[in-house]
Amino acid sequence: MVCCHEKDKGTKFLANVEWPEKRDILLIKDLGANFVRTSHYTPSEEFLDLCDEAGLLVWEETLGWQNSPGQMTNAVFVANSIEQARLMARKSINHPSVVIDAFLNEFASNTEAGRALADRLVEALRAEDTGRAITYASVHSTKDISNANTDFVAYNLYPAWHQEIGTATTPESLSRTVRRRFGEVTRLFRERHGPDKPIMIGETGCYSLYGCHDPAGAQWSEEFQAEYLGNSVGYAMDDADVQGVAVWQFCDSRTYFRGGADIRTRPLGQNMAGIFDIHRREKLAAKKVRELFKSTRK
Repeated sequence: MVCCHEKDKGTKFLANVEWPEKRDILLIKDLGANFVRTSHYTPSEEFLDLCDEAGLLVWEETLGWQNSPGQMTNAVFVANSIEQARLMARKSINHPSVVIDAFLNEFASNTEAGRALADRLVEALRAEDTGRAITYASVHSTKDISNANTDFVAYNLYPAWHQEIGTATTPESLSRTVRRRFGEVTRLFRERHGPDKPIMIGETGCYSLYGCHDPAGAQWSEEFQAEYLGNSVGYAMDDADVQGVAVWQFCDSRTYFRGGADIRTRPLGQNMAGIFDIHRREKLAAKKVRELFKSTRK
């Protein structure tokens, strides 16, 4: 489980190293987490070295984000995807922290072409014989057909935020929508893949602005984000069929967006889904996640 955590060794952890990555790892471990998903880019060697030292497990994945059905049959894209997967596995072979090899976040895994490419990528990674678990993060939930040969299922879901917008008008309706939807998708994958295949939540979260507070919990407030993650992460903690959860995301980050004036656009070109802001200041959501992760410790 993501929430398992061994007490940090404090000042003994690479005390002479002052890289920003060390600060981030200490913040992540302080949440009670034992796992980080390095989506969707190759992490630095310094970061992986620090994860090795700190005992923080790593999900590493190839570059990819919502790749289209057409790309699934593009010969250049397919060849590059397979080569990238092989190089990733070889690059990190001496990093004991890397326990998951993954590929192509949110690709067209709901298509036959996507399934064919997924099978080829699984085969290529298994040929590297790293001993790591192999998977990908799916955004297609009920329509996903590409997990037959992965070691576990990981699905991304944002009910009442990116999906089923308008169903979070009260705390009760938010809780009802989030928990119902996660339960539906988990049960579907369990029925589809049998009793033995592990299932985890690869992403969930919502946006907030650091310092924006509202006792009524309006969207974009720290209160709403904490409430949202209390439901989504809380669901993962409660459902015995879910073996882990990754919060999207650790901290606010630079991105891009040129879309219309929707509440879920990205102001100032930033993704505000972090439970810390871009300066690593803690939001209320970090307190909620820490409470949930550490509540499961014996």
